Amino acid sequence: MNPDHIAEWRDCLAGQMHEQHGVAEQEAQKTAARWPRSLVARGAIAPEAYQIPESARVRNERRGLLTGRGSILLLLCTGLFGMSTSGATLYAVLAGSPNIFGTVDTITGVFDPIGPETHTLFGMGFAPNGTLYGTDDSNPAEVYQVDPFSGIPTDLGHSSDSAIGSTVGSDGLIYAVDQNGPGAAFYTIDPNTLAVHVINPDLGFISDGLAVFANGIFYTDALIGGTDVLEAVDPGTGHATAIGSGFDVGIFAGANVDGTIYAGSNTGYLYTIDTATGAAAQAFKITGGSGDVDALAFNSAPEPSTSVLASLGIALAGLVSAIRRSRRASSPI
Repeated sequence: MNPDHIAEWRDCLAGQMHEQHGVAEQEAQKTAARWPRSLVARGAIAPEAYQIPESARVRNERRGLLTGRGSILLLLCTGLFGMSTSGATLYAVLAGSPNIFGTVDTITGVFDPIGPETHTLFGMGFAPNGTLYGTDDSNPAEVYQVDPFSGIPTDLGHSSDSAIGSTVGSDGLIYAVDQNGPGAAFYTIDPNTLAVHVINPDLGFISDGLAVFANGIFYTDALIGGTDVLEAVDPGTGHATAIGSGFDVGIFAGANVDGTIYAGSNTGYLYTIDTATGAAAQAFKITGGSGDVDALAFNSAPEPSTSVLASLGIALAGLVSAIRRSRRASSPI
């Protein structure tokens, strides 16, 4: 969640409470501030965070805050969450001295550095629970849990093989391709136990580092004749199928954003990959940072804004219904 959107929403809500119904600004800010704190939890929004305190609810109900125009204004304020000119947020590691961990906006192409990356991560991926894992260029590869807010990695231990590229599957396992030749091994790492399971000991090619899932298929790239060719790998059998004739650019990392594969290159550009043709289309040049894109990841967990709007909609409907019942009960017969 963009912190600017949280601030705008809090200010809007507090302003409407103050201006439309004469609620003291200090009280309004105090009430509105209850929600944003819960938004820092990735994908886990506590329903109780959206409940208005009983004392404030009674006072506001008497003033008509949660009825009629007040309800509409509240919904308009919460709508700020869905109004954004920014794209999806990719987490990236750009090679340099030092390597830099940060985010890339898929519309503007702006890289926002978070901090130096003390290890050379060659692969990253988010688990379904929102945990970010990564593997480095060591042989055997070290496995890390990476804090997406600081970029600080926690060393979990090492694998039994190297990893030129890696990502995390829907089962929470790390899927990796090693950097040993002449044929790369395709295997999984359990981040909890570091147990390794080799799916295919020899894919028949050397990978350049792409590792991304799309529609249940693992995609990597084969370094063939000086170019990278897309390879579709069955995650169950490890059988690889070449797609297309090549990217005409070195692709080192990838991330799936709602069905679109964004790929990081050795040129400082991000590309989108067509899994049907194996072609790579230049999306944009990354600004605000430079260097090879060594690792990419996208957190596909639902945006907090979706949960916020749904919860607020249900809560408002309940409140309006309760207020109407209260008014009917108090009306003279």
